[in-house]
Amino acid sequence: MSEVASTGDSFHASRSVRNQDRRLHIAAELKWSADKQVQDFGRTHRTGQVAPPIYLLVFTELGGEKRFSSTIARRLGNMGALTKGDRRAEKAGNLDKYNLESKEGRAALNVVFTRILDGASIPGLENPKETLVDMGLLKNGGEGCEIKASERTNIPRFLNRLLSLEVTRQNALFDYFYQTFQETIEHLRAKGKIDDGMEDLKAESVCILDPPQILFTDAATGANTVYYKL
Repeated sequence: MSEVASTGDSFHASRSVRNQDRRLHIAAELKWSADKQVQDFGRTHRTGQVAPPIYLLVFTELGGEKRFSSTIARRLGNMGALTKGDRRAEKAGNLDKYNLESKEGRAALNVVFTRILDGASIPGLENPKETLVDMGLLKNGGEGCEIKASERTNIPRFLNRLLSLEVTRQNALFDYFYQTFQETIEHLRAKGKIDDGMEDLKAESVCILDPPQILFTDAATGANTVYYKL
């Protein structure tokens, strides 16, 4: 979709058109500007629609290129587009897997830096510390070297500096970071610290296993928060 087309046409599942099927918007070539990409997405996500679209961001496996999808996903998340807060948004439309500029992403980056400074090995990298030196994030590769506190959780700077590496090292470091990012999300989800929002449970049958438990009673209204195990 060209920049000209992204300002005039409407392709959303409007209530006034015959085809009201949910749209699948494939962004085959991401714009360099998140604002321009959001303008594109506005063609299929508009008022008066039957259902919001599913966005599919297409990009290569080059680690540095993922910075664009991360920025776009963060912007869409801020707009409330296709997040789990919308009950009609299926898991396929969830942008969490693209959004690296989150608190989970920052925590994962800090873990990666800490492991490298502690001497951990990374598959595909002969010298992880030297890689950080080449990226300009580590001033010297000797003993006692440190990364600035402001750099430890700076996802955009990390992804930008990835572009300065050759492809093999770029992909190796990004793959390790992304694996750590996914492990961080799974760890927090297992501890119940990630809110997935509302979901529709789909099954052939659903039954209550145990008697409901009252977890909390509001002092002012007397309303109960009840836990059901299904």
